[in-house]
Amino acid sequence: MKTLTLNISDSIYDELLTLLSTKYPDDISVIDDDIFTDEDEKAYLEALGELERGEAISLEQLKKEINV
Repeated sequence: MKTLTLNISDSIYDELLTLLSTKYPDDISVIDDDIFTDEDEKAYLEALGELERGEAISLEQLKKEINV
């Protein structure tokens, strides 16, 4: 079996999964590899904002400060 990676618009994602699982139930298995979720993106953007405002420091800066 081969693996194919696609970028799919949110607007057709569910419809495409339904189509594939209905038409080819024994030939296609869906591997959901959306590791970076919307929640992750929100947390990332908040952390980035804190860093830019000087409310947080980067890991690299912390290592420098504690001499690691």
